Amino acid sequence: MKNIIIQSSFSKISITAIKIVVIVGIVSFLNGCKKFTEVGPPENTVAQENVYADDQSATAAVTGIYETIQSGPTKLLLPYLSVLLGLSADEFKLWPGAEPFEIGYYTNELSAVSIDPSGSEYWTNFYQYIYVCNAAVEGLTNSTTLSSEVKKQLLGEAKFFRALCYFYLVNLYGDVPLATTTSYETNRLLHRNSYLQVYEFIESELNEAKELLSAEFLSSSLKPSADAERVRPSKWAANALLSRVYLYLRKYDLAITEASDIINATNLFTLELLNNVFIKNNMESIWQLQGVSPGYNTHDATYYNLNADPIGFGYSKPVYLSNHLLNAFEDGDERKNQWVGLYLEGSDSFYFPYKYKIADYNPSIVSPFEQTEYHTVFRLGEQYLIRAESLAMTGRLTEAISDINTLRGRARSLPTPEIPDPLPDLPDNLSPENLITAIAHERQIELFSEWGHRWLDLKRTNQANSIMEVISLEKGGTWQETDQLYPLPYRDLTKNPNLAGHQNPGY
Repeated sequence: MKNIIIQSSFSKISITAIKIVVIVGIVSFLNGCKKFTEVGPPENTVAQENVYADDQSATAAVTGIYETIQSGPTKLLLPYLSVLLGLSADEFKLWPGAEPFEIGYYTNELSAVSIDPSGSEYWTNFYQYIYVCNAAVEGLTNSTTLSSEVKKQLLGEAKFFRALCYFYLVNLYGDVPLATTTSYETNRLLHRNSYLQVYEFIESELNEAKELLSAEFLSSSLKPSADAERVRPSKWAANALLSRVYLYLRKYDLAITEASDIINATNLFTLELLNNVFIKNNMESIWQLQGVSPGYNTHDATYYNLNADPIGFGYSKPVYLSNHLLNAFEDGDERKNQWVGLYLEGSDSFYFPYKYKIADYNPSIVSPFEQTEYHTVFRLGEQYLIRAESLAMTGRLTEAISDINTLRGRARSLPTPEIPDPLPDLPDNLSPENLITAIAHERQIELFSEWGHRWLDLKRTNQANSIMEVISLEKGGTWQETDQLYPLPYRDLTKNPNLAGHQNPGY
């Protein structure tokens, strides 16, 4: 592990008046609207007829969705999705002085008796994003003036991102309302759809998105280009999320197919050296988000890196890695050297996620042209893990072991006298049970601090109760099985008669 003291793409879209108006409209909506499932439309909306009248304004509108994820008032998605879900699991520890809502996630003691309880943040934010996606789907579908190529691509992007929002909603809250329109008369009376109904919708959306999205990476003008960045969703991004969905649904043959489509596209994707996995436009990335804050690269780096601008850790940088995660690394695993940083405070050592290296503010970074890292949403490494688990679950053990050993080979340190056999391959004679355990371990190490994978994995593999009973006590909480789902917002439960009385158990 490194003890380091740290001393285009969307950017190529012209910042025209139309783009500014579109993005300001989206931000105004996200900032000022009521809860999505409450009565009354938002006061600030952008007329769909104008936004989707031409290719440039339509492209700017959909681009604005990705920008507000990181810079708008609802930027709980970045970096907080990874942080708060990691706090719910066993990945992080909190510095003293953390915010009360962070403590709620950390101790698995969330509340649903106030207007804005901890645990309901993502319900509110994801439904706001879904509203914007619904508006995009309606506007794009009804437009008769867009070019067919742009219309297809943007419609695919809106459906893809809507599916991603629902993926997290259904995994964080269980049964959730399916909102597919901008009509508030409809949305204010939505009921909770079943877990499987929501997944059926996600699956349908992603299969449609695969047909609509380009198989090539596109420039800011939505044209194929040799130097196009990987910042717009492509067919491959839909493949990647669909493979994950099929894994969660235990549709293993379909998960294998989707993951293999990506793994076999070797002209586009290959496993990178560990230090290159999170730089912009690398060959492992399937979809990345380009930073939008002048002077910075990624929110993850500025949030996690304890060596960069170390002020107010209890507020601005409240987490560091838990011993449970650190002790899970095997001898000779270079991921611990390359992806874990060390902060020294007197005689105490604190370790932090160091996948994203560039954390300091740099005034010379005035546009994304100067950035070196983009936030990676989907990458090839996860696809190997999805395929390996699906292969193991269908009895194809040799192939599953091969996929895991591919990742372990990438992460293997050079032999030393102290560690002559670093991170060895999994043996060919592993039992099915031991192989599944090994794959879960590999997911814990490969995907730590990324997009809440650990929390979702503990739940979907029925490991949450056995592991979190111990972990929650260590964190100062008391684990209950009902803690696996977050609470619905109190406000929505009181405003919508079809949600009243349907809070998640335990709240």
